[in-house]
Amino acid sequence: MKQSVTELDALSEDLIKAKNDVILNVINLYMSVIFNKELFNNAQSQLNSTQQQLDRTKKLAEAGSVPKANVLNLAAQYATNELNVITRENALNLSLLQLKQALQLPASTVMEVEVPQFSGDRDFVLDQRSEEIYNSAVSNLPEIKAAKLRRASADFALRS
Repeated sequence: MKQSVTELDALSEDLIKAKNDVILNVINLYMSVIFNKELFNNAQSQLNSTQQQLDRTKKLAEAGSVPKANVLNLAAQYATNELNVITRENALNLSLLQLKQALQLPASTVMEVEVPQFSGDRDFVLDQRSEEIYNSAVSNLPEIKAAKLRRASADFALRS
């Protein structure tokens, strides 16, 4: 009987671990969306910058101040930057789709992800030593609790 109760407790800890895994997966996908959103914005900024530079260089080439080859080089750079924008937009859309799937939302759901703002005065330094963090993990992580419970269950099985 003690073995069955211990196994049930271990299964409860497995359920908690599974819930934690889902939470971590959603957080990871959310971070991926934020990262891809930043990359997309950077690619758009680069494209705009190259467009301005191309416009200036065209005017200078028409005036005869710079060779036509500079215009062609910037046109090629602009095309590359356009490709980068499209690639980054696709990556952003894919990461949004993956987040929607993890949240079990339809793909057609409109979702705008907000980037959290952090003030510079926050202190993110850990106050604990590595041994304290390890001991906290050993006593709190459900997978470790489940393993200890399974060991106890095995001990009960050996005694009976």
